[in-house]
Amino acid sequence: MKKIPLGIIGCGYITQKAFLPLLTAIPDVSINMLLSLSSRNWGDIMSSWPGLNTTTNWNEFIDSGVQAAFVLTPVESHYELCDRLLDKGIHVFVEKPPTTSAKKTLQVAKKAQEKNLVFMVGFNRRFAEPVLKTLDLVMENQIRLIILEKHRPSQQKRDLAESFREDLIHQVDLLRIYSKELTPLATSAIEVDGNLLSAVSNLKMNAHGIGVILHSREAGRWQERVTIIGNEKTLLIDLFQSVVEFTGDEKKQIWKAQPDNKWLDDRGFQKEIIHFLHCINTNSKPITDGFEAAKTQELQEQLVSLYYS
Repeated sequence: MKKIPLGIIGCGYITQKAFLPLLTAIPDVSINMLLSLSSRNWGDIMSSWPGLNTTTNWNEFIDSGVQAAFVLTPVESHYELCDRLLDKGIHVFVEKPPTTSAKKTLQVAKKAQEKNLVFMVGFNRRFAEPVLKTLDLVMENQIRLIILEKHRPSQQKRDLAESFREDLIHQVDLLRIYSKELTPLATSAIEVDGNLLSAVSNLKMNAHGIGVILHSREAGRWQERVTIIGNEKTLLIDLFQSVVEFTGDEKKQIWKAQPDNKWLDDRGFQKEIIHFLHCINTNSKPITDGFEAAKTQELQEQLVSLYYS
């Protein structure tokens, strides 16, 4: 793989948890500069990655020679940062959601296409081992019911629209990889003082199936799973722990997480990073490019509009 000078924008939780550990462990990867408007996390970063060049200056970041950048900042800044990077001829990987709307994401995707640059969105669950293990086991026309759950034990100050955009966009995106055509039917929710507590969305699948998205912010524990039912089988994907197939009285273990998974294969971070770098080296289209991400956002926005209409 050709060595690509990389830059990182943002020094928050996801940068320290996934991207810096993985990028610094990949051979022939050079991180030229880390840009952040705030230096409050630099003490933690420099203690773990001494020698990493950091700056709060945009021009210094660009002048460092970066050819590809990871945008790992709050979503409100994504559109402007991606737009400016593409104008400088820099390939872009941006964490989900790519922008605040499908319309803006399409604008960035079209600019990247015009400039022949890679623009990839970080839907890491598409690259996660428990999801990849199931794609060959499930035929779309055999799915009669698919339930995608995401529950958390703590409340956030987010309404339904922001929760779908920031949190449930993963579930919407996963649903799209199991069914090519989806028709939103209804969304119900409970909000208290403008904060979402729980939500349910129903969708019709193109092959006589039903999709359901369930979300709660008052769960007893962190839980995320996908249940697929059809063809007299049940497939239970416990993200990010295991994949089990049930047929009658038979139970078959398809996949189980390893106790020491420092490369985060169960969550797909390493695979999506390598895929991004491969696309740059081969001038190829990412699996989760801007156009694909915009389709997920369009569906997510439709589900939200059903609740508010």
